[in-house]
Amino acid sequence: MFLLSAGTMRSNLFDILPLYKGKNIKQILVRGYDTGLGNGLCLHGAEGLAKTGHDYKAIIKYYFPEARILNTNTGMIN
Repeated sequence: MFLLSAGTMRSNLFDILPLYKGKNIKQILVRGYDTGLGNGLCLHGAEGLAKTGHDYKAIIKYYFPEARILNTNTGMIN
């Protein structure tokens, strides 16, 4: 048995399928669907990288390797 609590559902795109044993519901299957495109920044992944000591520049480079960061104070591009 699995219990869902606050924060465990990452998307509201899901359906619920009751699984019967005879006339009674034995289990409920909750199927979630991916809404991402497979590219871009994953917030949970970025949080994980930050927790392991990566700074914002390293996280941006990880998800967007071709990106350049403009320092608006100096006009320098990293």
